[in-house]
Amino acid sequence: LNPVQTTFRPTITWAALPGAHHYDVWINNLSTGATQVVRNMNVAGTSFQVPSNLAIGSYQVWVRGVATDGFAAQWSTGVNFGIAVPPTVTQGQNASFDRTPVLQWSSLPGANRYDVWIDNLSTGAAQVIRNTNVTSTTFTGPNTLPIGRYRAWVRGIAANGFSTAWTSAINFAINGAPTITQGQNSTFDRTPTLAWNALPGAAVYEVFLSNLSTGATRLHEKNITATQFTTPTLTDGNYRWWAIGVTAQGFRSLWTAAMDISIGGRPAFLTPSGTSSDTTPTFSWKPVDGAVRYDLWVDRLGGAAQVIRQQLLTTTSYTPETALPSGNYRAWVRAVSSTGEISVWSVPLNFTIAETGISPVAEGKLLPTLTSAIRARQIVDEAAADKVPDRIADHDRETAEPVSIAVDVWDIRNTASETEDMMIDSVTIDRMMMEAVLRWYGEA
Repeated sequence: LNPVQTTFRPTITWAALPGAHHYDVWINNLSTGATQVVRNMNVAGTSFQVPSNLAIGSYQVWVRGVATDGFAAQWSTGVNFGIAVPPTVTQGQNASFDRTPVLQWSSLPGANRYDVWIDNLSTGAAQVIRNTNVTSTTFTGPNTLPIGRYRAWVRGIAANGFSTAWTSAINFAINGAPTITQGQNSTFDRTPTLAWNALPGAAVYEVFLSNLSTGATRLHEKNITATQFTTPTLTDGNYRWWAIGVTAQGFRSLWTAAMDISIGGRPAFLTPSGTSSDTTPTFSWKPVDGAVRYDLWVDRLGGAAQVIRQQLLTTTSYTPETALPSGNYRAWVRAVSSTGEISVWSVPLNFTIAETGISPVAEGKLLPTLTSAIRARQIVDEAAADKVPDRIADHDRETAEPVSIAVDVWDIRNTASETEDMMIDSVTIDRMMMEAVLRWYGEA
């Protein structure tokens, strides 16, 4: 009998005993102290396979012969053996972990705890982790392991300290990327400094930067020993950059997530977006490095220009105090630096404020007038940078005054049947307003 069994159901064999009709087999568990965990008093032949799985641990077995008349011979000398089946790995083999390795394996019957051993293959260091008292079938390592390649093994340990065989080698990698700490905002600085946190195990870093407009690689700097890099002079425009850590042995981490940066200080909106019933939406945007204030411009499409114009905002958000009517809107924001430099306007932000409901006009009532303030669009003649993208005024109405227009809708209502309910909805009102404005312009 092999003293180390790698099966849960070992087969026990012995030499034939003259005069024996059958045999009696007795097995004790030495790890737990349990007796007769297996007992079969009528074994024909000279071998016996344990019929059910044994728990891991140390065992002792005895055999004796029994004659036809039931006479039993003396017991054999006790033979010790162990059930040393290793765990089966279920998670971690050939895996890549960002920072924290997680290894899992099958539960072993009879295991009181588990022993985990991890080597760093990249550096050659043995037992960078050794935990001989893992009480579950999952091991979560620390989040401080250096980037690199690793190899692990697991074995089970019974209550009396009996150890199983080790699992097959579990190979995995720690390849988490650096975390960007600077260079994630638009900036007025034409030689911005890009920075990231130190990555455990990294000896040097690389930075890759491309021009978003052309797709061309602007730079790929290697062998950076610090955790920051100041670029050469960049022309105004939009760029995207990444950083990566590299060990002394050449193992490479993952690249950071792509980070966009605008040279020249162009802001980027965060909110609002889409359609909302919020009539006082909050306008927010990403900060611009070097900016001391912001200029916010909001138009109502098909309506008034500059329904909001705030030129002295010192934070990166603004909520109007007065409710905005339902409709479609377009907004822009730009930044102003401490030296008075003005950025280009942001990409236009389109959003919609939904109607919250329409009140019907009671039957027989006359809607005598519709009053609308027609506000002139203003041509802002500050500088070329003050021109809003995609906005072209039809003509200069800088001196125009708001105009009140009365529209008689009685004739419109009388086109319907005398007994028919007629609702004046928003579409009809908008059409009548447009006709009235066109007539006014034609008479002017």
